[in-house]
Amino acid sequence: MTAGVISCHTKHSFSKAEAAAPQSCYTCHMGPDHPQMEAYRKSGHHFTPATCASCHLPGTHNVNRNLERLSSEYIGTECAKCHDQAFNRQWMDGAAMLAEQGKQLLAAGRRIIEQLNDKGLLYPDPREREPNPVEGKALVLGAHQLYEDTSRAEKLYFEMQKYLQAHLAQGAYHQDFKMAAYEGLIPLRKHLSELQSEAMLLEELAAKKETLSPVSLPALGSVPGPVYHLTYESSFHGVLPDQRRKPVCVTCHQGGSATATDWPQVCGACHTVAQTAQFSQDLSGIKQHAQSLRKDADRAAEEIIVRKIVWRDTEGTLELLADFGPNRQVAEVLLKRLTQYLAELDQSLEIMVLGVGHSNPDYDHWYGNAPAKSDLIEIRDAAHKLLMIQSLKQKTK
Repeated sequence: MTAGVISCHTKHSFSKAEAAAPQSCYTCHMGPDHPQMEAYRKSGHHFTPATCASCHLPGTHNVNRNLERLSSEYIGTECAKCHDQAFNRQWMDGAAMLAEQGKQLLAAGRRIIEQLNDKGLLYPDPREREPNPVEGKALVLGAHQLYEDTSRAEKLYFEMQKYLQAHLAQGAYHQDFKMAAYEGLIPLRKHLSELQSEAMLLEELAAKKETLSPVSLPALGSVPGPVYHLTYESSFHGVLPDQRRKPVCVTCHQGGSATATDWPQVCGACHTVAQTAQFSQDLSGIKQHAQSLRKDADRAAEEIIVRKIVWRDTEGTLELLADFGPNRQVAEVLLKRLTQYLAELDQSLEIMVLGVGHSNPDYDHWYGNAPAKSDLIEIRDAAHKLLMIQSLKQKTK
């Protein structure tokens, strides 16, 4: 999204002081793919007069020069106002070293996926699925990579380069080294290990190995906190200064859950009829999208029930039904993975709808829609592998 004047200077007030406050940057520069605000708020700078604008935009609107990464010329003048040259050099060298470690892990992951693709082991195969809108029917890793309807291996790499490397670099350059380590470098290494395990399983299945190597259940990501509060706090409504016409929970919800019939009256106090109608349409559309994704997940689970791979007990829990012989441990892990991601999908869909409801695009997309599609990849993959393992068992009889 390209920033315009009202991205920093809101429609309600063309205030220079308001635009210079870190809160104004919050609505765009946050989230798992570009966690600048999260890194800043946990850094030492957050407790000093240093703000986003004072470091990146001192006396200028030229956001292209210093917004993504401070230039060396800029560091030599602006950072020297508070830090000595030795400190600045140590900081930048350390951040560059951490970012380079992340790039090396990404390169290793990329090689694994390219080898799997050359052997035709990715499912769904890039040559047989819907073409990438930019690069066509080809394996795409990097800027144009999609996060839906791809293989699990590609999904793991997407998370590495889109989320984890971003946390590593942003944490390091914002001097939030806990983020760089615990939300960047360490998870990157774990993802690479999981990618190596995934490649081994795919190669063993392709070789029709009678007894597969044991696999482990990867840890799921945590919900980003109290989502009702967080989706509001970083929304276009939540970042408004308190002294302005800032809506709070009761302003819109009026002590209960507002429905579509309430929007003209609730939203009409501040927004035009056209804006209110568009909001209502967007909210209805995202709810339909959420239902569609859930139905896709249910179809994947239903297929392995119909094929008598698993069964659903009276409480709705999926249990293994087929005999997997020496590969029962692998099958149990795959089933646990499937059921865990079914539960996580519901959380992702809730966040996605809340993101639209609270006018928070980052939560709608990066904490909701993207994770939901990622969950769906895991669900389909686990179901497909269970079918493959059962097929191996039948052929060895």
